[in-house]
Amino acid sequence: MKKIKEFLLDNLIEIILLIGIINISIGFFMFNKVAGFIATGSLFIALAFLMWRGGD
Repeated sequence: MKKIKEFLLDNLIEIILLIGIINISIGFFMFNKVAGFIATGSLFIALAFLMWRGGD
């Protein structure tokens, strides 16, 4: 249990960012299927870029 708490606290920003990406993607998929795929792809590209530039 202690290791899980340490993992969550160490990676809190990445977890919150991933939850945000998932919520935005779900919203776009509800709006339109094509827009959902475009939004998901662009958000994951942005996530990869942010982790590459400022990663651990």
